[in-house]
Amino acid sequence: MSFEKFLGEDRLSADFGATGYKRNSKERQHASREVTLGNAYALGLGQAQWFKYNGASNQYVVCTGVTYDAVLSIYDVNGSGMAVYRFFDFDRAISSAIERSLHGIKYPNFEARILGMQNGHPTPKLDALLAMLERNRASVFEADLFGTDVRNIAFDLCTGVDYDILMENRPYKPGELKNTLDFDSFRSHASQKTQKSWPEEVQNR
Repeated sequence: MSFEKFLGEDRLSADFGATGYKRNSKERQHASREVTLGNAYALGLGQAQWFKYNGASNQYVVCTGVTYDAVLSIYDVNGSGMAVYRFFDFDRAISSAIERSLHGIKYPNFEARILGMQNGHPTPKLDALLAMLERNRASVFEADLFGTDVRNIAFDLCTGVDYDILMENRPYKPGELKNTLDFDSFRSHASQKTQKSWPEEVQNR
């Protein structure tokens, strides 16, 4: 079951963004730090990349310390490739570049997942993001937005699913993941990160 219709409607609510918002078919599972970080590509704020798993390459894409930013993954079920973009501003240039990369895929079957952001703070432009997904017939299989915790996420390039990374290789204690980074500090850091254009080889797939 996909959730783009629900997300499109729910975002119009006056209190959207005030509390945690989740739409998924099952709870996200945990994965250990050793399993994921030792076999992964790391993606930082403002970075976008197309990844392809071939059995010999790294199996995961990890995004750690996600707070006010967000992560979009688009997995091609038929081709086992995945686009991952970690952003604070979903700008037109990146949106267009993502679309160009998706248009080069034959017989696509896209699953999208959107994760990140914090309660009560400025949010990335979900309208533009959802419109881009709709144009490319990418179904939303998970939306995990807002809340008060830091997210550490691993995307499995073999299956398309995502995991919560146990950064200490143990279950978290209550409140241990609570975000302590204030928004002004995050915004100052984010302003220093140039939104990277999509790699040329991806645009011309």
